[in-house]
Order: sequence, then structure tokens, then C-alpha cells
Amino acid sequence: MGLLRLALLCSLVLPWSLAWGQGLPFELPVSRGNLRVVSVDEFLKPTESVSSRKAESTRETPSVVTVISREEIIRSGARDLLDVLLLVPGFSFGVDVWNVVGVGVRGNWGHEGKVLLLVDGQEMNETLYSTTQWGNRFPIDQIQRVEIIRGPGSVVYGGYAELAVINVITNHRDPSGALQGSLVISDLGDSIGRRNVSLSYQQGFANDLHVSLSGFYGDGDRSDKKYLDLSGTEDGQFSLAGNADVNPMQGNVGLDYKDLHLRFMAENYRNSTRDAFDAALPQAARFRFITYIADAQVQLKINDKLTLTPRLNYKHQKPWQVLSKNDIYYDKTAERYLASLSVDYTPIESVNLIGGLEGFIDYARLNDLEIVGIQTLFGDKESVRYFNLASFAQVLYKSALANVTAGVRAEYHEEFGRSLVPRLALTKAFGSIHGKLLFSQAFRAPGIENINAGDGKIKPETTTVLEAEAGYEISEHMQLNLNVFDITIRDAIVYGYDGGDVYSNEGATGTRGAELDFRLRHERGYVVFGYSYYSAAGKNHVQPYVTSSESRLLGFPGHKVTFSENFSFLNHFGISPSAVFLSSRIGYLSADENGVAKMSSTESTLLLNLFLYYQSEKDHGLNVGAGIYNILDEDFAFIQPYAAGHAPLPGLGRELLVRLSYTLPVE
Repeated sequence: MGLLRLALLCSLVLPWSLAWGQGLPFELPVSRGNLRVVSVDEFLKPTESVSSRKAESTRETPSVVTVISREEIIRSGARDLLDVLLLVPGFSFGVDVWNVVGVGVRGNWGHEGKVLLLVDGQEMNETLYSTTQWGNRFPIDQIQRVEIIRGPGSVVYGGYAELAVINVITNHRDPSGALQGSLVISDLGDSIGRRNVSLSYQQGFANDLHVSLSGFYGDGDRSDKKYLDLSGTEDGQFSLAGNADVNPMQGNVGLDYKDLHLRFMAENYRNSTRDAFDAALPQAARFRFITYIADAQVQLKINDKLTLTPRLNYKHQKPWQVLSKNDIYYDKTAERYLASLSVDYTPIESVNLIGGLEGFIDYARLNDLEIVGIQTLFGDKESVRYFNLASFAQVLYKSALANVTAGVRAEYHEEFGRSLVPRLALTKAFGSIHGKLLFSQAFRAPGIENINAGDGKIKPETTTVLEAEAGYEISEHMQLNLNVFDITIRDAIVYGYDGGDVYSNEGATGTRGAELDFRLRHERGYVVFGYSYYSAAGKNHVQPYVTSSESRLLGFPGHKVTFSENFSFLNHFGISPSAVFLSSRIGYLSADENGVAKMSSTESTLLLNLFLYYQSEKDHGLNVGAGIYNILDEDFAFIQPYAAGHAPLPGLGRELLVRLSYTLPVE
């Protein structure tokens, strides 16, 4: 069945790719809709700043980087950020607990503090456990660009950027004003898939003032499939429709005046669930992930060579909040007070230095002193406070032979002491060819509850990553990139459940593998093809990740193939097929007659999608899109990537979706 699915994918991909490569036998007018048609050079050589905080070409930046434009996101028909990342080599997803889906990178579980998620420069990882939550959460219509590092970013970003950094940019500071609204409605057959409303406004003024306002509200189901816990009993099964909500609510305000930048964000991401830690609950419990962020920074340009950026940031969160006083009651607040000063200095054209100091205080408290359900004290205290101080420095030297990037970050945390990580990169583009040799170390800083449930013994895990990338511009329309990687994680922080949270350092793990990315761009649209492979052979010594195969870790496919294509025609219309092929995955999928979880392999999975759209000709007006997702109605499920007793969480079945948006210019 795996070969049949792969053959079907090839039969869909090859005709389109050949048509693009050879030219079509007929000419069609090009749609220029309200999404501008970017040039080939702009598409293949975008600039990004996520890997080093200095805008550089992706061909020479000191990381393996993917930049996804707004045009590509909207025209692909992506339903949310999870869809966008599924089309990026190396990214997969698994279930944690309580209807929460987390991210994996290159075969490694990255959910708890190992992948940094930024939105408009704001850290979205919650501060208690350091996790991120995925599925119907971020408004696609408001995203201008997504910048992704597949690899460590700890030297620049600190202890959540161990395996990857995802930087979502919504504020594009366009001097022309616009008011945009969008509505998304989908159907899963037996239930509503999602109902989301998005509204944004941005306006630039003559006195260098720019204002952006956005809001997002919706509700959706994680799946319409049936969930069966590992007990195998009738009480352990239920339909996820109506029992596994994923409901977003967000607000985002940006104020920019000359070199002063202010941002205020609020989020209440709500879900309901019956899947719990292991056994299913008799009725759904309701969770909330609440976040408030205030950020202020100013770029002080001392002269043409030196810029100082002081920053103040406050983050207030109530993650995993359950207010019903029963067996799963949990109500804690976490706050982070951060101050930093960064320096950007370019003494001569070929040399750039960045560095800075950053200090923050993490504070957490019980909102209700009654110890009920899964809520615990912080040791024997009602509140806890930790101080962290960091410094980082990085130098970039450009020469005719190679660009050399060298950096280091030193941190001191009052609970677990010092961390020191370096990075070294050699990059260079020669005409149509570019190459990269990368060495990075990173660390995963334990979160507040990791320390609390670690019995006072938890310490940071450290990661060493070796990467090499080669790229070739086949023609002015085509780009091919290939990278190989080797990841070694030591003192891995592992979560377990034994009637309560347990965290411990469990030895060494890691993966090695390769990723391929091919992009073709033409006036009529684009083709993007990706392939990723990983193996854990000889690297995995962490028992909760071990599988029946030496080369595989729990929950993630060894092979992943992605394809997305856009073709515009008849001035206003476009069609975008996409596909994600996942090879078989190993996990605890069922239980034996004694209720003991059994490890087995899934079938390979082929997720096919098709999106059709109409776009108005100018930069405003009505846009309409309709799509069908998981056309084959595959039984795709999110597998728990560690052995803690949770059954696979079914994903969405076949989904029919309609998206309407209208853009009104504002004088």
C-alpha cells in the first residue's frame, strides 16, 4: 500500500512538473489578482533575518532556511500554520496530551521547549512547560511571510530554539492603508470543520506613524473520526466531533513611529477534550491557553555603522487552565519580565558584529491555593521565581572565498547554572551554485514546571548539530537545494506520566538524514517539491523514544514527500493541488487482551488537497476560494512520540472548505 500511495503521488506530480519544465502548448493570461506576481529573482532569493538577526540572502545565511511568502501561503489554500509546516521538509506533528498537537523536527520531538515559535517577534511558547499548540490557531489571511530555521538558533534566541525557529510575520508596514476581512467555513460531513472570522486594518501616515490592528475568532473540530484509547473498551471510545474543539481568539496591535516599535498581543486558545493522559474521560473537559504580551523597542541609530536596540517585554500567561474543580483542575499563572540591549555594528563593509545582553525574571503562582486534581505546589511553595541572564555575540566576515559566521551565547540560570553554546558557519554563493558548512550547539532550558516535576535534579539538555547544504540554480526559473544533517542530543529532557507529571534527563538521542527542496517559478505560478529522510540508527538511547526499528523514533515517518503547485489562468482564476506523503510510522497504536499497549506500524499516508480560487484584478476587492482536503479520506492520526500511554489522536478526514475575503483600500 505504501508503494501504491507513492506511485499515485508521482502520477500527480510528474505531469505538472514536466508541463512546467517544457512549457505548455498554449498560452493563458496571467492572473495578477490582489496578490502581486513576484519576480523569479525575488522568489528564489528572498532575504530573511531569522537566522542571524541580519537580513541576508537565503543562499548565504548561516542556517538551513525556508522562507514562505504570503502569495504561496494564500494560493496553496493552507487552512492554518500546521498546513504550511506540513509542506516544509523535516516537519511532522504528534499528539502530546489533552487534544494538544505538538511539532517534531527531523524525526525529533520538539514540542516542549525545543522549537521556538515567534509571531511578529513575540515568543509564543508558554512559560510553564515551554510548549506550543497547533491546529486552527493562527489566521492565515494575516500572515505576510514565514521564516523557518531547520536547525539550532540558541546562540541568537536562547533556550527554546534548540531544533528549529519558526518566525511568523504579520505586520508588513505597507504605506498604503487597507481594511481586510475574511470568513472561512468548512464541513467534515458529520460536523462543522471550522468557522473562523479574521479582520485586519493597517495604515501608514505621512509623519512616519504606522498602525496595524487585527483580530481573529473561530471554532473548529480537531477531527470527525472516532478516538479509541489503549484500553480497547467501549468506555474508551468516542467521536471527536463535538468532543475535541480547537477554538482561536486573538488580538494583535502594532504601533510604529519612526524607530519606536510597540506591540500588544492577546490570545485565548480554547480546546475541549476527552482524551486525557491515557484513559478517555466520560465527558469533555475544557482547557484554555491565555497569553498577554506587551513589547517596546527602539532602534537608536548612533551613526551609519552602529545601531543600539533596547527592549522591554512583558508576557503574562495561564496555560493548560482548567477551572472545573475535579480530577483535572489546574490554574496557574506564569509571567516573564524581560529587558535586553542589542548592538549591531558594521565597522567596514565586509564585517558585521551583533551582540547583546538579556535578562529576564520568570515568576509563577497558584491562582487558587486549593490543591485539587493535577494541580501541585511548586515544591512546598505557592509561588516561585527564577532569574536568568544571557549574553551573546556573533561576527560575520565576508570575503571572496567564503562568508564566515562565528557566534557564542552564555547564559546563567539561578536554578540550574550555566550554559554555553557556540556556532560556526561557512557559506558562499558562486554564480548559480551555493554551499554551506554549519556547526551549531544549542540547549533546551527547562521550563518552570519541568523544574518543579524534575525533583530538583533537572538540567538543560544540549544538542550538537552538523549540517551541509548545496544549492544550484538550474535556470532563472528553477532552484534545487540539498542538505544533510547530524543531530546529537545529550541529557535529553523526557516527560512521563505516573499519576502526575515526571521530568528527567534520560541520556542521548538524535537523528541524521537529508532534505531536498526544489522550486520552480514562472509567471503562471510555481511548483515546490520536497523530500526529507531521517534515521536514528546508533543514536537513540532514550527508552521512551525507542521503537521496534533501530532507525526510527516513536511517532515520526522516516520518509516524507511534499508537493505543492499553483497555476493561474483566465486573469482571475487559479488552481493549487498539493500532496503530503508520509511513510509508515511506529507507535503504540492499540492494546492486547490484557490492556497492555502494543507497538506496531501504521500504513503509509497520502494526504491530497485541491484548492480553487478567484481573485479580483486590483489590490482590493473580493477573493473567493474553495478546497477539498484529504481527498482520499485517509485515516491519518497524530501518534504520541514518547511512551506515556496515549493512543493516536485522529486527524481531520475529508474536509470541504470555502474562504471569502474582501480588501478595502483606506486613504
